[in-house]
Amino acid sequence: MGLRAYLVIKVKKGIGREEFVEVVKGLETMPEVDFVDPVKGLGNLVVMVDCPVTVEAVAEKIKARPWVESLDILSIVDVFERHAPAGKKALAGC
Repeated sequence: MGLRAYLVIKVKKGIGREEFVEVVKGLETMPEVDFVDPVKGLGNLVVMVDCPVTVEAVAEKIKARPWVESLDILSIVDVFERHAPAGKKALAGC
């Protein structure tokens, strides 16, 4: 396992249903992509990636596609990094 993240992608308006299905299928063929889920809300797609080197490189490759309006990266962090300012030792007594 490398670096994991969720990508929230907003697809440009005017993309039809058939083209959207092809977009999903194309993303699913990328070796770094674990899964692709169509969603409603802040974006149209959530993509889980597992990258050997950098998430940003994969994100830029996807962002360059003509159907992408915007792309946000949600990096996955260790629960101890996110919620304990002093690190893992701060939670050792819990």
